[in-house]
Amino acid sequence: MASRLYVPALAAGWACWAAGGCAYSPSRAPYGKTFYVGGAGNLGPVGTTDVAFALQLAGYPGQVEPFIWQSGRGAVSDQLAVGRHLGKAGELAARMQAYLDAQPAAPLNVVALSAGCGITALAIESLPDRYKLNNVVFLGCSLSSRYDLTGMLRHLRGSLYVYTSRSDLVLSRILPITGTVDRTQDVAAGLYGFVAPAEVNEEGRRLYAKLVHIPWRREFIKYGYFGQHIDTVGYRFIRHEVAQRIMTPPLQGAPAALARRWGQVGPAADQPTSAPVQR
Repeated sequence: MASRLYVPALAAGWACWAAGGCAYSPSRAPYGKTFYVGGAGNLGPVGTTDVAFALQLAGYPGQVEPFIWQSGRGAVSDQLAVGRHLGKAGELAARMQAYLDAQPAAPLNVVALSAGCGITALAIESLPDRYKLNNVVFLGCSLSSRYDLTGMLRHLRGSLYVYTSRSDLVLSRILPITGTVDRTQDVAAGLYGFVAPAEVNEEGRRLYAKLVHIPWRREFIKYGYFGQHIDTVGYRFIRHEVAQRIMTPPLQGAPAALARRWGQVGPAADQPTSAPVQR
């Protein structure tokens, strides 16, 4: 049944891409924007279509823009190329700034997979102080569990949602060989979550309150998420679970047209109510 649902969704998504419409259309930018940052190597294209199509199905009114950072030389090369990480993070940060300058009242989000979480963290923490994002979602995160998130969290008005799975074979079997995307031998955050710095001040505690860990649970199976590395970017899981993490009301003082548009949309009618988010 899952495969029968997946094929038409994928085909429809590619049709949207080819037509230049749907979630990719610039005409949706005034209502919000979500960057999708894929993983290293062959994981780069994974989720590129499904994420945009699923968010549209969930009622997300904004534009979805895939950010391509991969080199084309394979996953190991992408994982190890620190210089490339910094360069591509700078490009992503520039796109974020350009969008927020053009649409200062619209919510900006990021959904990132695997090594793409590292590119996302570097980009956001490099932004000038005045730039703020809405929410960020990390899936199969290959950053170190000890990565200091304070610089990134300063730029979030909302939360950083981190989906974790101790069953993720890529993070538990391959990452110990290659190292994390931030070049450590620590456990990847996508297995058990992030650990706050040992010595954290009052500001750090306030910032880390924005960090929300969501461990894998059995109810996710019905959306095709069995706890493995790329399950989270399947369109059913994005539509019914991840979409709600970015489907938040507009910022206070948003233009009336934006507020009206958000009032007409929301999580899909058939979206189940999720269990309380674990912190």
